[in-house]
Amino acid sequence: MVNPGGKIKRKGNETMRSIKIYSMFAYLYIIFALTTGLSSTDRSYSGYPEEITILTEQKSIMVGEPLVLQMTYILQKARLMPATQKPFSSIMHEAIVQIEDPNGGLRELPLFPRFIHLDDSQGLRYSGTFIMFYDGYEKHLVLGKPGTYKIRAFVTKEHFSNTLNISVQEASKQQSEALSTLSSPNEYFFLEAGEHGEPQTRSETILRVQQVIDQGGDILLSKWAAARLGIEESKELEKKYPDVEKFWNEYRQGKMKEPLLDQAQSHLSKALNLPDEFPIREQILYELPKVEFIKGNYKKARSLLDELAHKYPHGEYGMRAEKAKRELLGLMERERLAPAFRTRPTLLIGALAAIVVLLFVLLLRKIVISRSK
Repeated sequence: MVNPGGKIKRKGNETMRSIKIYSMFAYLYIIFALTTGLSSTDRSYSGYPEEITILTEQKSIMVGEPLVLQMTYILQKARLMPATQKPFSSIMHEAIVQIEDPNGGLRELPLFPRFIHLDDSQGLRYSGTFIMFYDGYEKHLVLGKPGTYKIRAFVTKEHFSNTLNISVQEASKQQSEALSTLSSPNEYFFLEAGEHGEPQTRSETILRVQQVIDQGGDILLSKWAAARLGIEESKELEKKYPDVEKFWNEYRQGKMKEPLLDQAQSHLSKALNLPDEFPIREQILYELPKVEFIKGNYKKARSLLDELAHKYPHGEYGMRAEKAKRELLGLMERERLAPAFRTRPTLLIGALAAIVVLLFVLLLRKIVISRSK
């Protein structure tokens, strides 16, 4: 994501509010990353890489289509954890993206998130994926006009990456209609950052993002909107039902219905069609198995977790895949053992009653025999 509040030049009081909002998100993101990265993240790294490269699968996009960039740092010397002498799983980067528009104008924007992840076994290569979409400071799309844009990244003026030439075409009618539903920075911000949007406008924002899904059909923007809503709905389910096993038991026994579960399944399933390199897809493969499991689709849930572990082994969610699979298998085993006690209660009660009667008869017989002596 391009940091919306990353410009150096500032204009007007109205814009300052947007800068504060987006800067707050950047701050919250870093705090989250610091608290979840634990000792495997090198938060002190501020050195310059020997080489920076950027690449994208999207050589040509439409106006309003998010551009996905992968940036790679190649280091001269590995960064090792003092305690284990193993490479850090993540390091902080200081890269800036420079954009030359079709008219020759230059802009420079910081890239967020500020963490890139280990991409080899020696600790010399770290990569991260970033979305270029909306500039919250200027309040317009980063690549908002047709033409050819030149994009490169740098840390200092001596450390530039290769240059990408991105052709931006006029938006299709469907793309334009979907994009026109997003009317404020808050809505773009929600699309990129989710739950960190302004609470007072959240309901209207969610409604507009849903309109992007309805009007966008199979375009990338529509799938991204579905991903964002699906993740938010999955989080709401977790808040509403903190005891997942209890929720699962009650739902599978038909004791309750939950429309939010159906919505999350629909949105996350659509988002699964995002390209593998799209950053949010890794999280989709972590959230969707939870929903499929509650719905009773155990094989699909396990298959999604297998895909997560295979495609994103070093990612934040990919590293949790094996633990999630173990938990899934444990619940499936309890499900396998449960039918005898759940589907034949009458037989079980009858057997217990027969045992009680038999014990009573044996006890009575013993009393009678003892008295006859």
